Amino acid sequence: MQAMNAKEQQENMGEKREKSDSKSCQEQFQSDEMNPKRIVRKYHKQVDGAHNGNSYKSRMDVKHFHTGQKTSSMLSGRLLTVYCVVFNTCFVWSCTTKAPKWDRNTFLKKHNEYREMVRLGRVPRQPAAVNMKNLTWSSKLENDAKTWATRCVFKHVDKAYSSDGENIGASSDINYDSVKAWYDEYKVYSFGPISSHNLAATGHYTQIVWENTTEVGCYRHLCPYLYMSSGAPMKSAYFSVCRYSPPGNYFGQEPYDRSGRIAKAVSEDC
Repeated sequence: MQAMNAKEQQENMGEKREKSDSKSCQEQFQSDEMNPKRIVRKYHKQVDGAHNGNSYKSRMDVKHFHTGQKTSSMLSGRLLTVYCVVFNTCFVWSCTTKAPKWDRNTFLKKHNEYREMVRLGRVPRQPAAVNMKNLTWSSKLENDAKTWATRCVFKHVDKAYSSDGENIGASSDINYDSVKAWYDEYKVYSFGPISSHNLAATGHYTQIVWENTTEVGCYRHLCPYLYMSSGAPMKSAYFSVCRYSPPGNYFGQEPYDRSGRIAKAVSEDC
């Protein structure tokens, strides 16, 4: 009888644990134990860079904070992630982290989805494109991107060695979507010719939707240490590199021919 009671007690504890684990992310976020004021945050930096045919002095800083609850590999465990972008602030949380599959199909699909949105005039506050075509995958560009990414040095390739367009992005967050981060720069882009005034903040987006670009090749690499131009290296960084041909972002040119139809601004969820 005592053994039966012990078993029942164990089952009851298991049920309670199950119920606790089944709480939604939002419930955990709102609960006192997950209150941001009581969480010890650790700082990491996400940085992006854009490369164009004339200049590549582009960098946008993106910061995120997460709780100290993490595994050594950051492949599992609970995380509360707060993204703070210099131009736009969103709060994103996730109960568990799971490594996304970043292969050539993922990179190509995301690029073409965003180009299709531009063609159809579905990007808020941006004009529709007259002749926006899908990109095709280039194994050569992919190999070039891989060669560069595996160096684990966060910088653009010297124009003396490559005339291709280039977007780079890195984060210690395994769920970081570099292509979306580049695309999201449309939010601060006032459609018009590329210049030294708007390239730094919007050059990633304009390269993605550059009408004359026909090919793309990308590679994502996990760097034990990603060495920056200054400061300490980023540990366990997911470094994404995309190369584009022909390159975009030429000064004095607009990324595509517009149709005159401009998408209405809509409220967007983070």
